[in-house]
Order: sequence, then C-alpha cells, then structure tokens
Amino acid sequence: MFVEQVAFVNVPASKQHYDSMYVGSTTEKELTLSRSHIYSSTYYTECQAQTSDSRFNNSLEWFDLMTRYLAILKTVRAHLSNETISQLNLLNVETNRQVLLLLLILSRSYC
Repeated sequence: MFVEQVAFVNVPASKQHYDSMYVGSTTEKELTLSRSHIYSSTYYTECQAQTSDSRFNNSLEWFDLMTRYLAILKTVRAHLSNETISQLNLLNVETNRQVLLLLLILSRSYC
C-alpha cells in the first residue's frame, strides 16, 4: 500500500479522497474478505477441490475486484497529482515574488 501511504502523508486531502471512495465501500468489504480467505490455511486445499470452471469463475471475480480497487487508486493518484501541481504552482509564485523583492532591494542598494 505504498502509494496510499505517500499520498496520505504528503497530501492529507488525498486520504480524505481515498476514504470517501474506498473505506466502508462494497469493494473494501469484498477485498478484505477475499484477502482473508486467500491467506487462510485451507485456501490451497479448497482450490484443489474446485473444478476448473469454479476456479476460472473465482479468478474472474478476483480480477474484477482488483480492477475496481485499481480504479480507486487511479483516482487517488489523479487527485494527488492535481494537488501536487497546485502546491508547486503556489511555490513558484512565492519564489518569483521573493526573487523580485530581492532584485528590488539589490537595485536600490546600488543606486
């Protein structure tokens, strides 16, 4: 979950965005349940007992679930990018202001 951690630390609004889209959602509930099932000690045995059609259908469900989760992460990434660009633009304006002030001070000291 590295992407989320970086986004949450550097742009707290991204955490709010992520929380509003994922936390408490059907995707989160299904993904949590699916992960816990995969990590269980009986998962391998259960998979071996399934028919190939059943395994195929389970794979499609997992793929759909991960696709939905990745779509959420994609919107978080877009939100983070927009916030980062906004912050860089503000920093650029402030830097330009400081450079102009410095130039003004330097020009007056040489006159």
